[in-house]
Amino acid sequence: MGYRILDKSSILSSPCRVQGGHAWRTLLINRAGRLKKGAAIAAMSKISRVRNPRPEMLQSPRSDVSGMQERERPSGYRRPVCGNMPAHPPSPVVPHGGWVSYGGRDAALLAIVLIASAAAVVYVGTRLRSPISVTRPGRTVSSFMIAIWALAICTFFVAAYAYGLQLKQVQSLGTPRTGQVGAPRRAAIQVGTLPDAAVTFFVILYLTRGYGWKVALGSAFVGTAAAPMIFELPFDLIIMGRTVAIPPNPTLYRALFFFPLFIVELSTLSLLTLLPSMRITAGTCYALAAMFAVFAVWAVFGFGPPTEPLPKTLNVISKMLCFVSAIMLFIWRETPHERKV
Repeated sequence: MGYRILDKSSILSSPCRVQGGHAWRTLLINRAGRLKKGAAIAAMSKISRVRNPRPEMLQSPRSDVSGMQERERPSGYRRPVCGNMPAHPPSPVVPHGGWVSYGGRDAALLAIVLIASAAAVVYVGTRLRSPISVTRPGRTVSSFMIAIWALAICTFFVAAYAYGLQLKQVQSLGTPRTGQVGAPRRAAIQVGTLPDAAVTFFVILYLTRGYGWKVALGSAFVGTAAAPMIFELPFDLIIMGRTVAIPPNPTLYRALFFFPLFIVELSTLSLLTLLPSMRITAGTCYALAAMFAVFAVWAVFGFGPPTEPLPKTLNVISKMLCFVSAIMLFIWRETPHERKV
């Protein structure tokens, strides 16, 4: 079976051009249009030993296949590429472990669900004519609740550590470090959390001072711990399915991180039932509805990570509202028609 050797002019005239002046490569094609593996490897190994290509193809100064030298290129010029390959590999926009913004119908559907949730919570608030007190569990049940809460936090730390090790290994393979070209932007997720938590702690401590220092201190601690969970629980449900997959098993690592986190959030909120100073009020419902409304506005713009001014502003406002809703749990007046659940 015969072969024909394509010379440099044939390569340059073909639609697949080679970058950087390395056009002195030979393609061996048989008459049937297929490449014979053994003959091709042997021939290419001989051709690769050729050290001196034609002088016009030398890269001093560097030139591409069009013959245009680098110093003569106009601004915005890009080298020709082979096929549909980009001239430069795309840099990662969203890092592993981050989440991808919603778009199109998904964003519209998410906004509708959040608006409906806000309307439902407002309706519940309008129906609350008096505060609702929650029946406190007994000492045995309370001990189990505290133990489950502490164990959930330890489990989450272990899962987050394992998740972080895999995330670090994946990012070290191809993701540029922070500050380098192509590195993903980090979201300032903790913006405003610590100042809001400090203010919430002292406000609740002042509001519950009439119950004694032990109850006041416990109320301030539990109320401050539960406040960010009011934000995190719906927030994590929204972004869980949009997080960037971590190989080799994306579903496993997503569940490894979020399932212990959900247990921590629910167990922390359950500690509110231990406080004699806590009541469910209309003010709490209205603040929670306002947080859902801010989430809906955020969803209209894709519910993206808070790396840009608008998502960051909506993130800060929604966190402030979740702390306000926690404070409103301790602002109430006793009425003769107080209900219990």
